[in-house]
Amino acid sequence: NQEENLLQLIETLDKYPSAPIFHWGHYDKSRLKKEMRRFGLEKKFSSLSHRFYDLHSILESQWALPIYSYSLKQVAKYFGFTWSEKGMDGISATVKYLEYFTNEFHNQNIIDSLVQYNYDDLRATWLVKNWLCTKREEITKNRSEKDFK
Repeated sequence: NQEENLLQLIETLDKYPSAPIFHWGHYDKSRLKKEMRRFGLEKKFSSLSHRFYDLHSILESQWALPIYSYSLKQVAKYFGFTWSEKGMDGISATVKYLEYFTNEFHNQNIIDSLVQYNYDDLRATWLVKNWLCTKREEITKNRSEKDFK
């Protein structure tokens, strides 16, 4: 049940009220807002909105990387990450998802590959977040060392 899953997510986020919520691009935040509105939880979304950090926006506005695009796939690949599900992207994941629910047999392999793909997306996002944090620490350290010279 989507509402139960959403309430469970909110309960988990409430356990960590100062924890940031990292995401890649506008879709995740927009989708969560839409789902919370659907179930009458607009005020709850408003109370969470200050915790969202769009790593795509932060990276793209602060860093120039030698890559074709700033998609999560391109950025994470540049940092050495590889996805377990070869050839899968957001569109093919959506197609697989729809295939699963329109097929009466509900092939478990489809769900397993989608779970792995999403898990890899989380790991890739975490990798980029850690890279950005490391760079921030290096810049802060370099600035403070210059201030004392």
